[in-house]
Amino acid sequence: MKKLLALALLAALLVTVRVAPEAEAAGRKAVLDTAYVCDFGQGSGVIDVTVKVRLPRKAAAGSTLAQRRIKVSLVLPADTVASLRQFGVESVEGRADRARLRVGPARPAVRGLRVPRTDLPESGSLVLRGTGRVDAFATPAPGRYAVKVPKRLAVELTAHGDGSSFEQGLACAVAPGAPSRLGTLRVKA
Repeated sequence: MKKLLALALLAALLVTVRVAPEAEAAGRKAVLDTAYVCDFGQGSGVIDVTVKVRLPRKAAAGSTLAQRRIKVSLVLPADTVASLRQFGVESVEGRADRARLRVGPARPAVRGLRVPRTDLPESGSLVLRGTGRVDAFATPAPGRYAVKVPKRLAVELTAHGDGSSFEQGLACAVAPGAPSRLGTLRVKA
């Protein structure tokens, strides 16, 4: 019986040791609520943005952080949605192809950032949810580095309605006074 109990404890210890590094690599969820000012062509407006990504708690200097998923939510204000509706727009979708996070000197690209086609609501604001992938990148020298969202962002918005569609490029920048820090990466020697 003692031998069986010892084997069970050893198995539990091995499982714990094996899972712990994977849990560390998964990191913690970093969430940023911020705002971007976007130029719509005929004017500009503020879009509330939420960004979510898992960041490792720490990393070794010179190591490569694996590619990871990033989620974004954008809220188009009710007056912008009402204007779109007046022009016959029924749904929108979007993408941002040249976005980059900032992690100290590193600038990992955010690839495939897409918002699927989403119907406009009858009234009120419109929440657009999208996902992408942050490229793998080499960690910088030891230290603590702020992980920041892009200062500027180019978004291609496609509007659909009445059997046709059109694209509108939006030039966006972090709103004055809005936060840009998504989290902190601690790099150890």
